[in-house]
Amino acid sequence: MTPTKTDEELATEAQAALDQAAAIKREIAGRQLAKVQAFADAIAAGDVAAARIAAEGLPDPAASHARNWLTVTEGVPSLIAAEIDRLKTAAAEPSSPSDMSPA
Repeated sequence: MTPTKTDEELATEAQAALDQAAAIKREIAGRQLAKVQAFADAIAAGDVAAARIAAEGLPDPAASHARNWLTVTEGVPSLIAAEIDRLKTAAAEPSSPSDMSPA
């Protein structure tokens, strides 16, 4: 038969578990802070490649903000460039059969 623990022993074990959980939480927060700071530093430097790498594994809501920033920084300009190319092509196309005659 296992001996019964006293209230004081149980309280001591519970406090030790709480202390360990708090230490783990601080360590995780510190790691997350380092990741968010690396992303912020990359943004400040205008280094999109470094920002993309730093965005991996970010905690929410920083991960969501990172995705938005990367979309605007990388995706939107390429979408706009594609639309400009499409409009240039459309504007250069002949608008009537008479425009198709050789000059």
